[in-house]
Amino acid sequence: MSDPRRDFETWLGGELRRPAQLDPGSRARIMQRVRTEARTEARTVERGRASARGNRRGWVAGQVGALLAAGVAGVLALGTIDRLNGAGSDTAGRPVAAASIRDTLRLVRFVLAAPTASSVALVGDFNGWRAGATLLAEGEPGTWTAAVALAPGPHRYAFVVDDTQWVTDPIAPVIADSGRPSSTLFVEGSR
Repeated sequence: MSDPRRDFETWLGGELRRPAQLDPGSRARIMQRVRTEARTEARTVERGRASARGNRRGWVAGQVGALLAAGVAGVLALGTIDRLNGAGSDTAGRPVAAASIRDTLRLVRFVLAAPTASSVALVGDFNGWRAGATLLAEGEPGTWTAAVALAPGPHRYAFVVDDTQWVTDPIAPVIADSGRPSSTLFVEGSR
């Protein structure tokens, strides 16, 4: 009796080693887009360096965009592999690998109203409680947001305002065990 998981892993390994077949103009279009994004990123970083306060929101937005683009490219590549082979699909016709990636993490949007803040960071068990790991961007004046991909399960977090003030989420349960108080949320898994 064969092991379906082993069969899938063998199939996926073979597909990942196979060279992708692209139309002749796709490489030029992709490289042009990369060059354009790199120039835009360089300008954004330069503007951020010129800022007297050292604001890194533009740099973070560029990094998030690059990561999202890489993720989308990966999922599209898996879908292309599936269409080329006609294999590796579940009964609904979705690529199995793409379905498992999509079901692994959930995108959670964190929002904090801090009208007088000049910077807000998100700290939690998902980023090692490092204040520089996840910076929030100011959307509407005084409203700070960040979207973070989290694994299903419980998570503890807090906001750090202006690199000094530790703030719990006013709309989430607070835990005040040892150390600083933090908020908690539970991310549901796939259904």
